[in-house]
Parts: sequence; C-alpha cells; structure tokens
Amino acid sequence: MNQLRPARLNLSIVLPCYNPKSGWHLQVAAHYQQIKAALPPDTQLEIIVVNDGSPRPVTPSSKRFLSRRCPHFKFISYSQNMGKGYAVRKGVEAAQAPYIIYTDIDFPYTVADICAVYRRLLSGHTEVVMGVREASYNNKLSLLRRLASNGCNYLNKTLLNLPYKDVQSGLKGINLIGRELLLKTTINRFLFDTEFIWMASSYSNIRIEALPVRLRDNVSFTSMSSAVYIKETGNFCRLFLKDKLLLLRRFDAEFKTAIPRTA
Repeated sequence: MNQLRPARLNLSIVLPCYNPKSGWHLQVAAHYQQIKAALPPDTQLEIIVVNDGSPRPVTPSSKRFLSRRCPHFKFISYSQNMGKGYAVRKGVEAAQAPYIIYTDIDFPYTVADICAVYRRLLSGHTEVVMGVREASYNNKLSLLRRLASNGCNYLNKTLLNLPYKDVQSGLKGINLIGRELLLKTTINRFLFDTEFIWMASSYSNIRIEALPVRLRDNVSFTSMSSAVYIKETGNFCRLFLKDKLLLLRRFDAEFKTAIPRTA
C-alpha cells in the first residue's frame, strides 16, 4: 500500500510572542484563513508560534485550537524571556518551508502586504524583503518611542551607512539564503533587525528589496521600559564597532592587494 506523503510546505510564518493578549489564538487562526484565501489554493502554510518566556502561561486549549485550524502548526516555548531576536531565530530555525515571513503575533500589517512579501520572494529576484512603514506610522507612537525610532533611523544612516530609511518594521521575508544569514545574527532583542539588514547589506550578492507596508487599523503598541532602551543602546554600540572592524578588514585586504610585489 502506498503511503501518503506529507504536503510540501511553501511558506512558513514565524510569530514571536510575549504575554499574548486574550484571544490571540483566534486572531492567528483568522489571519491564517485570510492569508490562505488570498494565495493560490495549493499554497501550504506553516504557522510557528514562539512563546518567549511569557510568565502568563499559554493554555493547552489555545494550542489545540490552532492545531485543528492550521494543519501545519508548531508551538515553541521556553521558560526564560530572551528577546524578540532570539525568538525569531528559534522560529526560523524550525521552519520547513523555502520561504519564511516573520511578523508579530497580532499581525499588525495588512494581509495584502504579507502576501506581497511572499510574492516578491517567489519572483526569485530577492533574498530579503523588508517592509518599510508608511510616514504616518510615527504619528501613532508615544513621544519616547517616536524619538527612539527616529534616532535609530538616523544612526543607521549616518553611522552604519544603511541606505534604507526604515529597517525596524516588524514584517520581513527571506528565502533560504536569507535564512542562513539571519541565523548568524547575535542580538537577542529588538535591534536584531538592524543587525540582520546590516549583515545582508555587507554582501554584494544579497539582494534586499524594500516594500512599502501599511499598519492595520486599531493596532496597539506595547510600551517599552527604560531598561530596554539602555540595552538596545549597548547593542547598537556593539554593532557600530563590528561595522568599523569590518571596514578596517576590507581596507586592509584591499591595501595588501594594491601593494606591488617585488621579486
């Protein structure tokens, strides 16, 4: 008797979370259905939820519900809160599809934008698709978060020489090459996105596509403590030092090749 082979996965969606709000599983299932409906009917989706050490336990009934609604569902959990960057890497590491999208568990961006990221990956013209938030995004932030966001974008441009105005959006897509690169990032918190785009920009053969994206209506933003801002400042300083060391190594290599050899 021939055994049925498991369906080949096309797209993995990684959703890191920390203390998800009540009813989060209903929202994930609803977005799963909307994304399925917007893509070709034979598209096989994998949903990977990564619980980043939430002190409030995720109920078994929530996981059972998603297992029934999403045929390819994985739940990853660990006890210590490690940060969004760590959680995304754990999810990407477990992903089985050739294309991966990661975003927040409340799906802050429109289904149309998520599908657009996937289609750009399918085109084969890019290794990384990076969502770029609309200009009105800043108006929805608190003053402190707005200052931090604008300051980060300014430092990315002036100190890291990144040619993108927004590298921190919570919607990105990668192919298998982008996957290998993302797994090499080391920052565990929010600035892992900056580290990832900085690393990708360091390779001439890695193609990055910036895609304008829109927030859904009535999206709420979590507040960040001063301790988070202090840690992220330290992470940026370390990333800046890495950038300068990389520049020095390249200069040293080019300088040595430029020196004429004597007999």
